[in-house]
Amino acid sequence: MISEKKKLQLLRDTKNLKSDKSMDKYIDQIASLEVEIGEKNNEIKKLEEKLENAAKNEGLQSLKDGKYKRFVDRTPKNISHLTSKDQLKTMVNDFESELGKNCSIGFV
Repeated sequence: MISEKKKLQLLRDTKNLKSDKSMDKYIDQIASLEVEIGEKNNEIKKLEEKLENAAKNEGLQSLKDGKYKRFVDRTPKNISHLTSKDQLKTMVNDFESELGKNCSIGFV
């Protein structure tokens, strides 16, 4: 009986050793993959920063070159003391809509 128990115990131990060795193998693979993921994440961050800088430089260059939309030439509105309150309100609304269009257009 004792010898049978020892044999069973030895069999269990050898199975555990084999599984431990395979687990070590997988643990090493997992560790190497985690390191690789960290490197790739750093690479992604660098590329995102590079893309942001390129976009900023492109916008700055277009401003320097004058490649932006200018305001539309328009005739100035003449206001006198006889201009009614309703006319002034419509002028203000027109100016606001004009400014809104110009601000939303942005760069070419």
